[in-house]
Amino acid sequence: MDDRFILLKRHKDLTEMDKITLDLWTKNHPSLGVAYEIKDSYFDIWDSDSRQKAFLKYHDWKAKIPKELQNAIDPLTKAMKNWEDEIFAYFDHRITNAYTESLNSLVRVMNRL
Repeated sequence: MDDRFILLKRHKDLTEMDKITLDLWTKNHPSLGVAYEIKDSYFDIWDSDSRQKAFLKYHDWKAKIPKELQNAIDPLTKAMKNWEDEIFAYFDHRITNAYTESLNSLVRVMNRL
């Protein structure tokens, strides 16, 4: 596997070799380590067991974003703000529209063919 995919994995899913590689990268490039931690802590929000906990985790996460990463994270925080009710409704019902989106994608592919 290509090492760059290490950055896409959650920390809990890294192998020991992945952790060593990531540790070397973040020691040489501290800002990469900060960005990785911000990414990983964002995904921790989705492990919440209630809407209120997720909402609080999100706002704690947002407050911890360093100034130097604000511009990179801005599209995500804007989307979260614009779709807040719909996004956090996931924690009430634990369902998504992924199946529908997948079907829409298949229809587009079939239309192209």
